[in-house]
Amino acid sequence: ERNKSLEEALKGLRRTTRLAEQLLTFSRVSGSVDKEKVSLLSLDGICEEVIHAQSPLVHQRGQTIVFNSSGDFVIEGEQSKIERLIQNLIDNASQYGAKDGVIDVGLREHNQLIELSVSNDGAMIPDAEKGKIFNAYYRVLGSQASGSGLGLAIVKEIVNQHQASITVENKSFENGTKVTVRFKSIEVEI
Repeated sequence: ERNKSLEEALKGLRRTTRLAEQLLTFSRVSGSVDKEKVSLLSLDGICEEVIHAQSPLVHQRGQTIVFNSSGDFVIEGEQSKIERLIQNLIDNASQYGAKDGVIDVGLREHNQLIELSVSNDGAMIPDAEKGKIFNAYYRVLGSQASGSGLGLAIVKEIVNQHQASITVENKSFENGTKVTVRFKSIEVEI
């Protein structure tokens, strides 16, 4: 009984710590307190770093993470915020994804925009809910995953600060969710 109580206390502590981190991040991002220098960033490189860091958690949940890129894409932005954006998208896809599912992360250029997409094999988000999931503290009704409802609000704020756009759609007709962020393409001269 003592071990069970200790395990429950540790779970609660982890949830509280995660909530405090998300609240702090949301406050900093939305208040632009931690404004850093805007620079040219390799979106491929950042994706690879974040995926490497997130892989243990994704694998712990029995999931696989796959990264596909059709080029070496450069955007203009604040590195720590872009890292947080990708981390939150992957974490959200994993948290709401199917157990033993696949988290797909992809980069491509389309219509002169760089598209970063993150998708999972989980339940589809009802159309009526898709516009609401970026609101702070909002969670889709009936979802079983725990969370504060801040992860996608942070993503949306970072997207806005980088003059990008974000959409949510079904991954397929049967299951899954796909979130796509579209950045302005930057021409880099060598």
